[in-house]
Amino acid sequence: MPMQLPKMLLISLLCSAACLAADIDPSALQRCAAIASDATRLQCYDTLAGRPMTAPQDLASTNHTLPTGTAASTTAPAATEPASSFGLSATQLNVAKPTTDAVQGRVVNLAESATQQLMVTLDNGQVWQLTGEDAHVNVGEQVTIRRAALGSFLLITKLKFVYRAHRIK
Repeated sequence: MPMQLPKMLLISLLCSAACLAADIDPSALQRCAAIASDATRLQCYDTLAGRPMTAPQDLASTNHTLPTGTAASTTAPAATEPASSFGLSATQLNVAKPTTDAVQGRVVNLAESATQQLMVTLDNGQVWQLTGEDAHVNVGEQVTIRRAALGSFLLITKLKFVYRAHRIK
């Protein structure tokens, strides 16, 4: 019983302004607080707040994670990004967050851009522009392009030469 008093006091303090503004009966809050099951207690509070109930399939399709121990504790499986879209910005893809960390490919063409930067075309059709000078990349060479800090990318050769890269296509 002594542990219930601090919980009830905290609920009363936190909800007092909201309860007064929304005309919620404090005894209804006490009934919700007394429910042992997390999911049922949350449903009780949601009902008091006038929030529509969420169907179980809606809960599973979101990326929200509920605290451990809740009856509906699920996480959506992580979506994988196809290699064909690796390196394109969120604006270009019109998506929230990519999940692929790196791609590998063989260099099929080297060209120079109008700004005299090296352009690398991979066997998967991606075109990357390297920043910096004296790039040591050859046609036929296997390279890895991985994410770096602040949304940038690094092209890494088999001989461990590393170059900043920006995807063009």
